[in-house]
Amino acid sequence: MSENDLPAENTAAIEESLKGLLDKMLDYFQKFIKTDNDLQELEEKLNDYDNLTTLVKIISEVFSSLTEKMDKLVSREDNENYDELEKIVQKYEAEIRTHVILSKCLYILTLYRSKLNNNSNYMLNPSNLKLMTLKRIELIYSIKPKI
Repeated sequence: MSENDLPAENTAAIEESLKGLLDKMLDYFQKFIKTDNDLQELEEKLNDYDNLTTLVKIISEVFSSLTEKMDKLVSREDNENYDELEKIVQKYEAEIRTHVILSKCLYILTLYRSKLNNNSNYMLNPSNLKLMTLKRIELIYSIKPKI
């Protein structure tokens, strides 16, 4: 069945429906049309139809073109979001590494302090002090003092 076989009122109704569909598409995709060239190109295509078959082809081409542009914009935004997230992750990784290093340093400091406290207690005891002095003498002179 061709377009000429349809009654004129059906053809007009179909044409109006298709124009309405095209208007809705353009309203939605308008936010993705960035340049005046793109807009002029679309207007030229839309004014260049002579029958319903051509109008349907034009609608199909416009839809394909606009969805392609939209996909490119969305993928670019995804890449930008990915880059931004990657920077945030790297920042937090650096903070975590710093935290781990500081935790290790604090642990080592605590160990040294406990050893120092133990040694100072050992050294402050008078009998231990005398014993340490004797050991030093023994090391220096390689002799064993008589006690």
